[in-house]
Amino acid sequence: MRTIAILLVTATLLATSFVPILKPACGQSIHREGDVWRIASEHYTLQISARDGSLLEIRQGDNTSVIARSGEDGLWRIRWRDNTELTARQTTVQSELVGKSQLRLVFSHPEVKVNVVVAANADAVDLHATISPEKKEVLDFALPARLRFEPQAVSRLIFPMGGNTAVGIAFLRGFFEAQPPDRPAGWERQSVGARAFVRLFGAPLEIRPMDEPAVALRATDAGKKWLSPEALRLVTQRQVIVNRPPRPVAGMEVLVESVDGRPFYVGKKVGQGTLWLMGGQIGRGDLAALQVALVKSTLDRLALQGKPIGLINLPNETAQGGWTATSVNQWRDALSTLGTVVELRNGRELQTALTDGSVAAVVNPYAERFPVDRKEDFDQAIGVLERYLERGGHWFEVGGYPFHYALTPSLYYRRVFWNYPPAFADFLHLDTTAGSVSVYRIQPRNWQPWEGRTRKTALFVPGGVSCGADEHGGYLERQFGTFVAAQESWEVPAVRLQIGSAPEVALRQYAAVNGLQRRLEEKLPADVFAKFKSAVLVRLTASGQRQVEQHRAALPYLPVPSIVHCTEHLPLGFDRSYPIHFPPPEWYGTAEELAKFMREARELGHLVMPYTNPTWFPDQSPIWKREQDAKSALALDLQGQPYRESYGGGHATGYGICLWHPLVQQYNRETVRLFTQQLPVDILFQDQCAARSWRYDTNPASPSPIAYTEGILSMVAEDSRRVPLSTEGGWDWVAEYQVQLCGMSFGIVPTEPRPAWDRLLREVYPPNLWRVYPVAEILVHDKVSMVMHDLGASVNDFEDLAWVLGLGFALQYRVNAVTLTKDQAAQEWLKWLAVLQKTLVAQYLGEPMNSFTHERHDAESGDRDGGIIRAQYGAVHILANLNTRPHSEGSLVLAPFGFLATAPNAMAGSLQQVGGRDFGEDHVCFALASNGKERELWIYCRPGLAVAVPAGQFGGKPVQLQWDDGTKSEAELRDGALHFRAPGDPGPSVRKVWHATLR
Repeated sequence: MRTIAILLVTATLLATSFVPILKPACGQSIHREGDVWRIASEHYTLQISARDGSLLEIRQGDNTSVIARSGEDGLWRIRWRDNTELTARQTTVQSELVGKSQLRLVFSHPEVKVNVVVAANADAVDLHATISPEKKEVLDFALPARLRFEPQAVSRLIFPMGGNTAVGIAFLRGFFEAQPPDRPAGWERQSVGARAFVRLFGAPLEIRPMDEPAVALRATDAGKKWLSPEALRLVTQRQVIVNRPPRPVAGMEVLVESVDGRPFYVGKKVGQGTLWLMGGQIGRGDLAALQVALVKSTLDRLALQGKPIGLINLPNETAQGGWTATSVNQWRDALSTLGTVVELRNGRELQTALTDGSVAAVVNPYAERFPVDRKEDFDQAIGVLERYLERGGHWFEVGGYPFHYALTPSLYYRRVFWNYPPAFADFLHLDTTAGSVSVYRIQPRNWQPWEGRTRKTALFVPGGVSCGADEHGGYLERQFGTFVAAQESWEVPAVRLQIGSAPEVALRQYAAVNGLQRRLEEKLPADVFAKFKSAVLVRLTASGQRQVEQHRAALPYLPVPSIVHCTEHLPLGFDRSYPIHFPPPEWYGTAEELAKFMREARELGHLVMPYTNPTWFPDQSPIWKREQDAKSALALDLQGQPYRESYGGGHATGYGICLWHPLVQQYNRETVRLFTQQLPVDILFQDQCAARSWRYDTNPASPSPIAYTEGILSMVAEDSRRVPLSTEGGWDWVAEYQVQLCGMSFGIVPTEPRPAWDRLLREVYPPNLWRVYPVAEILVHDKVSMVMHDLGASVNDFEDLAWVLGLGFALQYRVNAVTLTKDQAAQEWLKWLAVLQKTLVAQYLGEPMNSFTHERHDAESGDRDGGIIRAQYGAVHILANLNTRPHSEGSLVLAPFGFLATAPNAMAGSLQQVGGRDFGEDHVCFALASNGKERELWIYCRPGLAVAVPAGQFGGKPVQLQWDDGTKSEAELRDGALHFRAPGDPGPSVRKVWHATLR
């Protein structure tokens, strides 16, 4: 068993916003010993090469073993605009002592001069750099460049994931070691060109532009004979980019073509078999159904003689190829309706199946990619495929240029990289048997919104973090994203190497030195804060006509208070009208009806949070006709080209915008005015403000090519002064201006339905190689409410619930308004979430995370078992069972995906065994709370069920239960539990929430 544990016990760290940063700078020494500079304190020793400036050793205390050292690049690395690189080891170095505690390193090269001052503190070393390029522009500056470490010495490496993916992760020792060949770390694409395709097909594909528009399709006469009615229907309803059409060759039969005659879905006879392919770019999500229907129709017509169908499914490869819409899982589900599906997990298994003819057909879901054990085996493997086809086999390619890449297994996780943002923090931490080191930036944001327009030092500097391993060992690295023109100088934000601190201590110090300090309670009016803590986020959907009436009709079914979150009011529909958010479309209702709905919701005690998006212009937006200069507001890349954006599998397209542009600011301020004055709301949701990666923006309105992210920060900083804000995703600096972050979970919480692009981390990295680590909770749990994605996630079942409580999140539910008014199961589940929100979550919302442990028995766990989380948020202790099996905890047994939560005045859980009784699938869901005057009980169970709940502090006398319907019953105290029967008549029914006061 491997465990990740945190215990925050220092009262000062928990009670104050700013902590003592470092011990006083005394007792440090810097001196030269030959070609080595030695920097030492009682907490650490650093050795720096006087020859090339690299970090030769980072050691903790008196430990003689090395934690990490500079890798192949030396202390730093530059990436130029032409994508070439320069490393510190390629320069000449001069060094000198400055005072008693600073070392200056001057790196000289004909193309650049880099000065680095190494400042020694008691338990950390700060790196202050200035770079001055001579001839070319600098785009990236890695400081420190790769720090190498020995994998066998690793305990864990703390890594911040993207703000929509996870709260953070701890990679364990095994992650940095060579992976087994039957489950490689990943697959490397190596281009081999068109030769294999030409060998099998007889001619190359036609290469047409990548950005060619999608066109309508039609079935040929042959296609009308081959294809099913469903496939023919989809052919007429879908448009596809047919930019890799096959050229006519002997033996080719076209089943589907574009309306202008370009072949799209064809079969080419090869001996007695057929090579089937789709000649285009088919990446939009809505095209998956078409792909599946075409292949299934074909397989239906073929004489497979009961043989299995082969499906290539490579462990730790992407869910699908780059030019195809259908994932491996979707192919498996579809093909299994036709017969037995044999999954081929590597090049060796594929070659065996082709050689022995054990499969009648093979579907390759990885468009353009062909798996082999080694690139050198590629031509031989294609020969095996050719002979398989000649003997009557069938091979299906589903997009792009078939066989263009050899896909070879990689035994190392060579690089995990996230831009910052959207990575949650610019922070890395390495724990080894030799000690620990934390690496992070120092860049306090001590300026006003939009001050960067006149003061270039008032600009947030983006960056990136990475880690990985190869044949030379493990590494970590962080970098700044920048733009330094030739003949200019740039002062780099400081970088700290903190040695010997626990990661949670270093993270809190990172927050303090960077000025991340605003508590949640400071961001909301007191009355709104009280409601906010107790409110479930309800994504209330609607469809069809008169949607506002559906919303209004659902209001009485919402627990009070709820956060009512809707998108249906958006003009033209979702992702169509930004930056224009009013009036609502005709099918929703009138402006007056929208205002009435919002007013009624607030009068009932709810919090209203409408959806807006101030970050891009869709193609359908009225802005293009309303504003003649709308194009001038687009964000521009380094080539001066706008950023094209696409969402929903291509259903919504448009352009990224420059947040510094007057037109963008004008419309955003109008949106804020709309929802603070005309249609006053409690919280304004601004989508994507914490989900967007940084990018270059050369729009003339932008004060610097790297000012894109500062534009977002300035906007939300300004808007947060007028209305509380919520947004998608999450990273540390955006959290300073938000009351709610919606994300941080797609990679770890298996909520359904999941977006097609989403992959759980357990599907990317074997679960025995990592643990959840709460980077986000340590930094901001006291500063924002954390929930899953506002639109794409929902607490739908007990598994979701266990995860979100373990992570210290608030609760949420996505439900259709009409469904809520008619479906008792949905009503009762939402009631149960509201009970837990009020009794438990409200007590830890806005409180610091005090402890966290994620443990998993890897040898005993299946792929779906997530382990156990033990955490404390504020005064609330949470034990979350993320496994498919029960978990024993003292005299209690948590149900599969159950939990147990305790607080000074409350207790709740989902238990399978309590009071000496096993409740099986009818596991007991309960909550107990006391306000000092009376005690309350809630249970979530079927009517008439005999249940038991932990007795807690109740004495030996029977307890009287006063139910809400006026009936009374007694609970018997036995075996440490209160035993009683729920109201109602026993029988098959949905679970309901029952409430009683205890006397």
